[in-house]
Amino acid sequence: MNSEFVCTDVYSFQRSDSAPYDIVFTSYGAVCWLPDLNRWAEIVASNLAVGGRFYIAEFHPIYDLLAGYSYFTQVQPDVDEEGTYTENGADAIAKLATWAHPMSSVINALLNVGIQIERVSEFPFSPYNCFEGMVEREPGRFYLSHKGNHVPIVYSITGKKG
Repeated sequence: MNSEFVCTDVYSFQRSDSAPYDIVFTSYGAVCWLPDLNRWAEIVASNLAVGGRFYIAEFHPIYDLLAGYSYFTQVQPDVDEEGTYTENGADAIAKLATWAHPMSSVINALLNVGIQIERVSEFPFSPYNCFEGMVEREPGRFYLSHKGNHVPIVYSITGKKG
């Protein structure tokens, strides 16, 4: 099976030179950089073949609320200055703009463009030790607790284009 991985600005991407994709995947930490989820979903759907599969694995937005940010989408982004999480920018500080998106906004944006949601899952762990206070309770599974309870830290959505 042949695969093609594309790294580009999602809002400007349009696949016009060949057939649409059989699979479109959105990975951890991508949604918070997007001010317009409806536009993102339109790009996903327009580049996904009929019967094609969509999958997203993303950090749960409840963490934003616990960290002091809005759970619900706002017109203006949250802007902070912080270091990078990449391995090659240890001392770099950058101004970052991020947008909160509740799971309902992600799900509804996908439904509105014809992605049939087949499964929504939530997980009390992350494969990355990426938030303050996380504890590795199992190899490769980092948990966060709030008032003695596990916090949902990751969610996934599986769907197909009808």
